[in-house]
Amino acid sequence: MSLTIRDVNHAVELSFSGDLNIYNIASIKEQVQKALEFATRVSLDLRDIEEMDTSGLQLLVALKKEMSARDIQLDVIHLGAAVTPIFSRCEFERSFGLTSYVR
Repeated sequence: MSLTIRDVNHAVELSFSGDLNIYNIASIKEQVQKALEFATRVSLDLRDIEEMDTSGLQLLVALKKEMSARDIQLDVIHLGAAVTPIFSRCEFERSFGLTSYVR
């Protein structure tokens, strides 16, 4: 798993690639928390995730809750083939405010 972080004036884009699972979630979570310390807006690019287990889902839900509590906008800007069916099954399109998205 790799995580690319782009920060432009505290608008942070997190681009995930590879597997988001129990084996790497702790290090990814630490990187995400550091990146979001001063964020005013967050975008998630999930198109290059190859596999995501329940640990990855938990990270996304926790991130959504934290951003909501801090009144920070969270956008999912891309979903990939591995993530789209999971979002559909869990009805995350609605909870993440996705009415249309790029696959």
